[in-house]
Amino acid sequence: MKRWLLLTTLVIFASACGPIQDRPPRFTRNVHRIPDAVPKKESLSRIGNRSYTVFGQRYHPMPSAKGYKEVGIASWYGMKFHGRETSSGDLYDVYGMTAAHKTLPLPTYVKVTNCSNQRSVIVKVNDRGPFHGDRIIDLSYAAAQKLYIDGTAKVLVEAIDPNDPSFQVRRPKTKPPSILPSLTKYYVQLGVFSSRGNAEKLIERLEPHTSAEIKMRRNQYRVLAGPFSTRRQAHDVGEKLRSVGFENTHIVPS
Repeated sequence: MKRWLLLTTLVIFASACGPIQDRPPRFTRNVHRIPDAVPKKESLSRIGNRSYTVFGQRYHPMPSAKGYKEVGIASWYGMKFHGRETSSGDLYDVYGMTAAHKTLPLPTYVKVTNCSNQRSVIVKVNDRGPFHGDRIIDLSYAAAQKLYIDGTAKVLVEAIDPNDPSFQVRRPKTKPPSILPSLTKYYVQLGVFSSRGNAEKLIERLEPHTSAEIKMRRNQYRVLAGPFSTRRQAHDVGEKLRSVGFENTHIVPS
């Protein structure tokens, strides 16, 4: 289900039962260590660039992002949509450097600058939204945190052309480690299902406690929390989840 269709359903439900609040992940990471998206040339999404209607408003995606530059209000979206399919078909990750825009081509890479502190990030636009007031972009939780945006903020959004030779990705200056770190990552596996619907139900139950994602392997849908750099970190999270009723947890390597 595309995020804008899900959002329509949620708003209709909210009108009858009160507002449904989005929220950040319960177990947070140091988002400032998450690298920005790296612009690269990609084919346009087949499913994400069609005209569509939300709340009676018809939207027509732009044929090109060349020269796009706009100042407006940014917001962010979190655990309500974590692990769900975006308008381009990617799965939304609260820790991914991504964003949603109503009409930019999917995908488009943009530089977003917080006008109040001049901090900037580069994100990949792979979703549709936000459909709320005068907001122009919906950032992932991680992107918003890197810009120090807790609610909404005025931002400058500029499209990036990956073929522009004047554009250079900012890379931190670091010394190469003397010993190569382990490439193995660890996950807390919370369930394995033959039906994606059942996996999504478990994701919803986990939302108040941790962020999780769905990975497919051998025609089965695995619900995983992580990744974690050490087995000990994964074990500690698994213990916390078991303490709140999720007893079927296992530590698995990537």
